[in-house]
Formats: sequence, C-alpha cells, structure tokens
Amino acid sequence: MKKIYVKPSFLKKGRLSAVT
Repeated sequence: MKKIYVKPSFLKKGRLSAVT
C-alpha cells in the first residue's frame, strides 16, 4: 500500500524507498 500520498511525512522518514 502506498501511504506516501496519504502521509507526506513518511517521505522524509525514508518510507518512500520501501514503497518505491
């Protein structure tokens, strides 16, 4: 599930890498 669009804060946490 892509929560990046739901919580931009995750992007700073590096979650983007896990989603990408």
